[in-house]
Amino acid sequence: MKKLLSLMLALLMVASVCLTACSDDPELPTPTPDSGNTPDTSNKPGNTNNPGGETNKPGNTADDYVPDPSASFGGWFGIAADGGQAYFDDIKGVAKAKKIELFNNTFDEEGANLDKFTAVGGEISDWTIVDDPTATKEETNEDAKAGEDNDTTAEDDEKAEPVNKALTTSSSSMLKFGGADWNRIQLTTKFLLTEGCGGVKVYFGYTDENNYYVVKLGGGDNSKVFVASVKDGKETVDTIELSYVFKTNEWVTLSIVLNPETVTVYVAGTELFEAYKTVAAEDLYTGGIGFGTWLTAYSVDNVKVTSFDTGDVLYQNDFSSDDLSGWQAYVAADGAFANATTGTPWSKDEAFAADWLVNTAEGVLQCVSTSISGSGLLLTESLDNAKWNNYIFEFDARKDGGAEGFMPYFAVSSYTTPSSADYIRWNQGGWGNTKTCFQICTSGTISGSTQVDDVYTVGEWYHVTIYVIGNAVYGCVNGQLLSVHIN
Repeated sequence: MKKLLSLMLALLMVASVCLTACSDDPELPTPTPDSGNTPDTSNKPGNTNNPGGETNKPGNTADDYVPDPSASFGGWFGIAADGGQAYFDDIKGVAKAKKIELFNNTFDEEGANLDKFTAVGGEISDWTIVDDPTATKEETNEDAKAGEDNDTTAEDDEKAEPVNKALTTSSSSMLKFGGADWNRIQLTTKFLLTEGCGGVKVYFGYTDENNYYVVKLGGGDNSKVFVASVKDGKETVDTIELSYVFKTNEWVTLSIVLNPETVTVYVAGTELFEAYKTVAAEDLYTGGIGFGTWLTAYSVDNVKVTSFDTGDVLYQNDFSSDDLSGWQAYVAADGAFANATTGTPWSKDEAFAADWLVNTAEGVLQCVSTSISGSGLLLTESLDNAKWNNYIFEFDARKDGGAEGFMPYFAVSSYTTPSSADYIRWNQGGWGNTKTCFQICTSGTISGSTQVDDVYTVGEWYHVTIYVIGNAVYGCVNGQLLSVHIN
């Protein structure tokens, strides 16, 4: 009997040890949130729950978002195609004040739908969620095979990358989302144009079909981008209609930042507009034009400067005459135009002027030297002329020989000494005919905008357009935007 009792006690002790060792079994009940063992993911003011100031973690709501009653541009957002088949993806809205995520749709979730959108001027059925058109057929086929091949394992299915989804339409209907009082928000999205698609429209501050703001990307014929407003049914273009041709079948990122009184628009990571901003007179880019060179001979024709405000032609020359009396060559002793590091005074240089001439046989202005670096031929009447602001400067140019491309000058407001020089030049095909960027000279110190890859071919004509608008400058070649600088 004692042996039996001892055996039973031993078995109870073994069972107790096993229960203690198995207390971490995943099938056992987990602590509830009230137990204090889970992190706080509530959407507290000022708490994004993520390091680095990122937006709130998934699962949080927009309940803590409070619109700014003093902010402009309040209203719904919307997206639409502007002629042809267009695609949208990764639509996200974040409140600027506390980085609260208000809206996020990648269309990739299982059973993704459009229940957070409202159709305007059409039906929800005008829009569909489809495979990303940029995904290759091989990717799509492999994805289908991974789900259908009976020989694949569960591990293979986990490795199979799902094809990205996107939202598409070819109708003119708009999809509205957000809220009637949404303001001070950053909206980001991606869009893609197919061959023959004129563009897309992204709306903000939408009150009703007769009152809203819209960014038109492509402008209906894939040639421009601008911001417009519609009040009581009447549309007004509120920014420059900037020349811009979008590549088809490539995703482009758009970001619209609604500030309290202004709207900033970024396309492909570049700031294009700060709309509705009043530029103070002292911040305007003001002054005249000219042409410089850096070890390159080139020809210029059909120079035209037009007032953006009035449409009046400020200057025009097709060089059918060899008269260059209105132009003056300037050079510094070290050959560097307005190089503040030397302190060398500028001077009018008649010998240097001989390197610029009108080729009467062709009717073009030419720089015939490939040894000049930086000096310039300036239009005298335009220099330091306060009336020369908000203008469009355009010309045709051809590289004839030498190391680089073209170097037009504009907004030349001070030029008498290097230490006080104020101007902007567009260094086209600089750095050995590889890069292009704006170079801004302020009180003799030069800084550069973002460089872009660019090459110019000898003997080929290019149409150059430079917009000097407020405190922003834009450079286009053959209708394609290359360089932007906003002060």
